[in-house]
Amino acid sequence: MFKVDSNFSIEAIAVNKKYRKNGLGKKLIIESIKKIKQLEGKIIYLNSKEPLFFENLGFEYEQGKVDFFENCLNCSEYNVTCFPKVMKYQIE
Repeated sequence: MFKVDSNFSIEAIAVNKKYRKNGLGKKLIIESIKKIKQLEGKIIYLNSKEPLFFENLGFEYEQGKVDFFENCLNCSEYNVTCFPKVMKYQIE
């Protein structure tokens, strides 16, 4: 997790394939949101290869440049073999 001002970035969330479909990924994200909220975070960004999973948890697609993912966006594989979507979650 990285922080810039009151914005945070979740760098990676992963669940081993044999443990998926048990709600572990959802629990990890919910706990991450709670922790970031305690740290007075306002927005959470992530770069997802599974955008529908995050959309179901309240994340929205982010249009425009997000500095957290500068390296990813400049990668030669971005939108060639790798198709992640930048998403954000607005903390209330």
